[in-house]
Amino acid sequence: PGLEQYIAAFKKWYGLLRLMDQGSSAQDYGLMLDSELLPFNEKDCGPDSGWHKLLARLQAAEASKEWTAARVSTDATYKVSDTLTWSG
Repeated sequence: PGLEQYIAAFKKWYGLLRLMDQGSSAQDYGLMLDSELLPFNEKDCGPDSGWHKLLARLQAAEASKEWTAARVSTDATYKVSDTLTWSG
């Protein structure tokens, strides 16, 4: 990876660690996203939208102890490179 990728990764992790260092006033959650990702649907951003329900969805997932890795399909195939493919 280029220097820019290392700097971007450092900034993301530093930001989350800074939040964690706030002690009892720390936020419960932090998002680490790439700048080109839109974490919400611009056409669905009202008070009843998925974006506004994000915290409740995170809390429900945490309470259920069900993580995305537990829901990975057994027939999913990922092309890592021209010569390497992973499947479940």
